[in-house]
Amino acid sequence: MSTPPAPANSGPPTAADLRRLFKAVPQADRDGHQAWAIRVWRSLSWLERAEQAGDAEGRFINAWIAFNALYGRLDDNNRPTSERLAYREFLRTVADLDADGGLTRLLATRWFQTSAARLVADRYLDERFWLAPDTYSDEQAGRTDRRFSIDLAHHRVSPCLKELVDRLYIMRQQIFHGAATQGSRLNRTTLDRSSRLLLALLPLVLEAVIRYGIPHNWPAVAFPPEEGQG
Repeated sequence: MSTPPAPANSGPPTAADLRRLFKAVPQADRDGHQAWAIRVWRSLSWLERAEQAGDAEGRFINAWIAFNALYGRLDDNNRPTSERLAYREFLRTVADLDADGGLTRLLATRWFQTSAARLVADRYLDERFWLAPDTYSDEQAGRTDRRFSIDLAHHRVSPCLKELVDRLYIMRQQIFHGAATQGSRLNRTTLDRSSRLLLALLPLVLEAVIRYGIPHNWPAVAFPPEEGQG
């Protein structure tokens, strides 16, 4: 089993870079690890669409679909596992796969730290606020913010990804379930920040999965491709 070579450039990889990286994996490895290969191929197609989108909604929606293509999994009854359970388990895997430290380096950048801290501090992306807005505690939220800041400062990939994606998931619920108005000024800054953060994370996640994810025991994908589908 061969590990594909690292990309020649040092900047964040594009969908085109990652597609070349994926195609550099020997055909036998791609054919022999279908749960991995299908995830990557589907995710690449939606990442490419996200890069081409001209608006924040389009970038966020397509980037989340690309992310979902990677983390989605089935339970013992062959039904999709709950979203939070699936992506949290996936993020723990990704943190272990980040052998080149791409995600660690991203967490160390000033732009990422500032943007991520602002997103985590946003009460409207905190599930606790929506569950009980009348009793929401800024003090309790502040403890979460401080813990996240400490994790960021120490470049702790797994807890940082979990906390950040939990907030992005609230944005996902708002957008995907029609709980926000297209083009609304109310969440414009937050949506733009969310899409930028997700599109900063996703290529590095995909790179780690492509380069080091083949040996991982990936669960079966939902709705596998079948001959005859029209």
